[in-house]
Amino acid sequence: MLMAEIAPDGEAYGVDINEGFIESAAGYAAERGSTNVHFKVADALTLPFEDCFFDVVHANDVLAWIPDIAAALNELRRVLKPDGTILLREMIIGAAFAYPMNDDERSGWDIFIDLMEAEDAHPQLGRELKHHLHEAGFTAIRMAGSIETYSDDSELDILRAITTEWFLSFDVTEAAKLYGAATEQLFEDVAKAADQWRQSPGAFAGIAYGEAVAVRPHLTS
Repeated sequence: MLMAEIAPDGEAYGVDINEGFIESAAGYAAERGSTNVHFKVADALTLPFEDCFFDVVHANDVLAWIPDIAAALNELRRVLKPDGTILLREMIIGAAFAYPMNDDERSGWDIFIDLMEAEDAHPQLGRELKHHLHEAGFTAIRMAGSIETYSDDSELDILRAITTEWFLSFDVTEAAKLYGAATEQLFEDVAKAADQWRQSPGAFAGIAYGEAVAVRPHLTS
């Protein structure tokens, strides 16, 4: 949506492998009256676009979940025009924080990292973006960082909902137990700790991100 609003005379495409996310995004675009944005359900490794299709490619918290980062970047490079710009934003979970945090809540973060690594995902990818972009043949790489913070009631509710509806969901807890990353009792302790954190008047949290901008060179190998 942001890309469509930044370039109202251009065309923007939103892609996700999750059909539910695409339906939600399309509904949101319709509510805002956006007519220059289009949505597709697709795999980031096999994008349904011709070579050199886009002037700009933007991926936000996407590559961390794809085991083969090189293949994903090669596909993004394929659909990007020569001299086109790629923008990436990925998590650095090792630099995330919450206050107050007890041992049980810290265990929750550790489980999250263990689960991502067990599925060949990349919980620290934000700090590695420059390396991967260089390896993929991009140039003029610029790096920055940011912290997405959660402080007021609505923000804290969002983070708590993510914990309840995703991290403590049946699929995630069963996967964690299967991989040996956690036990049922540990998840119960994490849930209690998360509730206590949300109820604390000093509750505050932040998730760190690495951000990169780079260019697909005109001459390709």
